Amino acid sequence: MTIELKKTYTADEFMDLPDDGYRYELVEGELMQMSQPGDEHGTIATFLTIEIGMFLRQNNPGKVYSATGFKIAERTVRAPDVAFVKASRVQPVTRKAVPVAPDLAIEVVSPNDEKANIKDKLIEYQEAGVRLIWWIYPESKVVLVYHLADGLMPQPLGIENELDGKDVLPGFKLRVSDLFKQSELA
Repeated sequence: MTIELKKTYTADEFMDLPDDGYRYELVEGELMQMSQPGDEHGTIATFLTIEIGMFLRQNNPGKVYSATGFKIAERTVRAPDVAFVKASRVQPVTRKAVPVAPDLAIEVVSPNDEKANIKDKLIEYQEAGVRLIWWIYPESKVVLVYHLADGLMPQPLGIENELDGKDVLPGFKLRVSDLFKQSELA
């Protein structure tokens, strides 16, 4: 099977596409090419994956994912930089996209991310029932937290604040300053 950029795909067809060396997400059936993450982006995402993973080893409330496709609609597969699914919702391992939306989606915003794409992705996550979303802005050292239970308005956190897993990842806490320190190491 070859990749046709003008064709529309289902989530299953998308996951069966061959690797052509590019990263894609599927948005309403259309392929959207993603840029490769840079050093800062990758460092922050890796740090969060490790921190959540270590927390899970102690508490075992679910599964953490890194850059994994999630089927959030019939024709939409998104791959948050880091994601978490509660134990009661974890699905059997598959070679396809995870068939449930994550409970926590974390996106590290790169300088070349388009504002329209960020807004669309946020709306898609919320419509799919993602209960907690962390939108990380390394340049300004701010994290926008969207917690579905608190409404759709973001709570901005600066370096003096602490990320909280709330009812999605109860007990998980991480200082925002620690998150950004990782990308500043020389």
